[in-house]
Amino acid sequence: MSQPFADLRILVLEDEYLIAMDVEAVCRDHGARDVLICRSFADLEIGDAADGAYDAAILDLMIGG
Repeated sequence: MSQPFADLRILVLEDEYLIAMDVEAVCRDHGARDVLICRSFADLEIGDAADGAYDAAILDLMIGG
């Protein structure tokens, strides 16, 4: 299997739990080293998300409605 995300750290901003889990699984299946899920913009400002050291981000354009 191809590993296009090999060793990448990926941020997923998604408020739908099942979609976020599916996206995480796809990222890991394609080699992502770390996948961090945030469920809101506020989550981006706390904890591990606040350091901003990501190689890529997958964003829900309709977050919160």
